[in-house]
Amino acid sequence: EIERIRGDIVTRSKKIIRASSYGIYVNIILVFFKTLIGFMSNSIAIILDAVNNFSDILSSLITIIGSKLSSRKADREHPFGHGRIEYFSALVIAVFILLTGVTCLKESISKIIHPVQPKYSFIILVFITVSILAKYLLSYYYKLRGTQLNSRSLIASGINAMWDSIITLSTLVTAIISMFFDINLEGYVGVFISALILKSALSIFKSNIS
Repeated sequence: EIERIRGDIVTRSKKIIRASSYGIYVNIILVFFKTLIGFMSNSIAIILDAVNNFSDILSSLITIIGSKLSSRKADREHPFGHGRIEYFSALVIAVFILLTGVTCLKESISKIIHPVQPKYSFIILVFITVSILAKYLLSYYYKLRGTQLNSRSLIASGINAMWDSIITLSTLVTAIISMFFDINLEGYVGVFISALILKSALSIFKSNIS
């Protein structure tokens, strides 16, 4: 019976690692293209969005490490196993999200004080739309697998990915307004993005500390 339970724990860990790996692949692609397009269009909103996706890569790596550690066998100091490590890994993810939000807020305020007009194109709008869909699907996948596997860290990553899709949607709206109405809202949208990121971090902190 003990060996069966041990086998289930190892299998669960592998599934969590596989799910997190998919997120890493998606975010690497998004970071590369968003950084490229952000500098090409001189858009602080897209660049901050890329930074946020980079933090997601770190979050997924932390999830993988936490899953590996939590699947270790019970020992004298930990007779019930190491499952609580997953809660700590989720808290570490929250710290990364919090730092990302603070950084975004600082840069956004700077852009409000010293605005720079971005240069968008139709191709950029198409890419932003595709990235919104990609993050939404990743969020759905994370939360589904997190619920199935009872993984706090995967669910936390799913919540983060959902906020990412909302953040990128706000970037798309900003780009459309800039193209058609010649109004620069980048700094203000950046503040909005920062607020959502900070809210997400505090939510994850609250649920896992309890």
